[in-house]
Order: sequence, then structure tokens, then C-alpha cells
Amino acid sequence: MATLHLALIAYDVTHDRDRARLADWLEARMTRVQDSLFEGWMTRSEAEATALRAAALVEPDDSVRLYLVPRGAVADCRAWGFPPAPCPDGALIV
Repeated sequence: MATLHLALIAYDVTHDRDRARLADWLEARMTRVQDSLFEGWMTRSEAEATALRAAALVEPDDSVRLYLVPRGAVADCRAWGFPPAPCPDGALIV
């Protein structure tokens, strides 16, 4: 079984149309936690493919960032508020 990571994708996009298109595309695949920050459990290859596709939706001078948090490090993560943090296999982030 492939190792899952908590993938965080953040972006800074200048044009409203590009920003809306990117946000809609990411919302179909991940959980939105702030205006320009999404999270979801993915394999490394899924996360890299998602980030590459996200970057292809915006202009070259815009910014898309991918951060992978190893599953073992998630025990050190905390989340409050809405939406709840996505957790695989019934795991709970408190």
C-alpha cells in the first residue's frame, strides 16, 4: 500500500478568473482550509501530480506551493475550527 501524506497546497494568484478556476479545481480534490490553502491525504505521486496540474492552471508569475507532511508527523499537528481536518482510516487529529 502506498504511503499517504498530508498534502498542503497554497497559492498566490494575481488574476481573479485564474484564482477562481484554481480554487474550484482544488475544491473538487481537497479540503479548503483558508482562501488559498487546501489539504488532503495523498500519495507523494498524487500530490505532485495535483500540484503540477494546479500550477498549469495559472500564469507563470503566480505561485503554487506543495508541502508534504509525513503521516507520522501528523501526530504533532493540531486543528481547530471548521472545516474539520481530513483524516485517513478513522485517524483523528485533535
